[in-house]
Amino acid sequence: MHEVDIAIVGAGLVGVPLALALDAAGWRVALLEQGKKPLGTMHDAAAANPVRRGVDLDARCSALSAGSVAWLREQGFWDVVSPEATPILSVQVTQAGSFGVTRLDAREEGFDAFGQVLANNAMLRAWQALLDGSTVLQRYGFRAERVAHQARHHERCVVIHADDDAQPDIAARLLVAVDGFSSRIRELAGITARHHDYDQVGVLTNVELAEPHRNVAHERFTAAGPLALLPRDERVANVVHSVATQDAERIMALDDAAYLAALQQHFGYRLGRFRRVGSRLSVPLMRIESMAPQAPRTLFLGNAARLLHPVAGQGYNLALRDVAALVRALGLRQSQSADIGSAEWLGRYVAGRADDRAGTVRLTDLLARGFTGSAAGPKHLRSLGLLGLDLIGPWKRAFVRRTTGVGGRERARR
Repeated sequence: MHEVDIAIVGAGLVGVPLALALDAAGWRVALLEQGKKPLGTMHDAAAANPVRRGVDLDARCSALSAGSVAWLREQGFWDVVSPEATPILSVQVTQAGSFGVTRLDAREEGFDAFGQVLANNAMLRAWQALLDGSTVLQRYGFRAERVAHQARHHERCVVIHADDDAQPDIAARLLVAVDGFSSRIRELAGITARHHDYDQVGVLTNVELAEPHRNVAHERFTAAGPLALLPRDERVANVVHSVATQDAERIMALDDAAYLAALQQHFGYRLGRFRRVGSRLSVPLMRIESMAPQAPRTLFLGNAARLLHPVAGQGYNLALRDVAALVRALGLRQSQSADIGSAEWLGRYVAGRADDRAGTVRLTDLLARGFTGSAAGPKHLRSLGLLGLDLIGPWKRAFVRRTTGVGGRERARR
């Protein structure tokens, strides 16, 4: 059996930076992952492909807010991924078939950039190299079979047993579950989740553009659902295309040329003609929330706590704010001797995050549902809402503060 202070289940984009930050703060950390260890690093990939032939059109991407970038830089995790990042310098929000438009400029709002767009595999490769240079205990191919609670050395702890006898058990003072929306740890804790289905499917892909995007992110609301185009390389955009569930199978069956034509019809020609499209992945869009944010000696973060609609890219950034808050709480002097897995300690942490979590869920839900549909009356009101947001400074600043995850006077530099 291995004994640590904190065990993290899930070695993804939330679990890895959490493990690195806690390791740097002096905690004994175990990182447990059911899947395989990522192969290679960014350096290995560059060595294998010395001549860059263009951005990977098949890569899945995330948009990191200015606040997320600031925290990653503070922790020393940003410089290793920044060469692969594309800054978002402005945002345009439009409604299909309407005249309203909201324009947000980063410098006008006090930022060097609203955020950065990165390929998920690039982040994981870079951070894996940092993990390998840390003291984090890494266990891959580790599937939790059961979780038990016991006293060890006069202290309560949680013990994670793997379904493979070759994997030693892990005993920890605190277990953090970041193992996705179908969390195995949440299941073992007997905690259910509530689901809200938006009756939409997200088509995730990348497109090559005829015109440069000029680092503008586009959020377009259509009758079927939101459509986001995020800047990557000069002429490549990452796409999150929400379609009605009843249309998803037909749209996924289209060949590339037909899909590009459909996407072009939804988005228009602000970026010229779409030239090429990468592989497409479809995912049902829903909100899934754990019925409890914690269990005995266990905390749920990331998608294990809540899965949000991808509109405005809030889910991952909320998870990183949760991570940053947990690292800060564990860094307090009184936490060094506290029972960090106790219900009281976890309850204080959860209470401190309640307002941010609730506000982000409300905003995401409003955007996902409030700008969908084609009725003339609501569409007109939505257009006026977009114009109002563009013209009324305080509304715009409030929206920016929420979506960037930082205060208006804070700046994030690449």
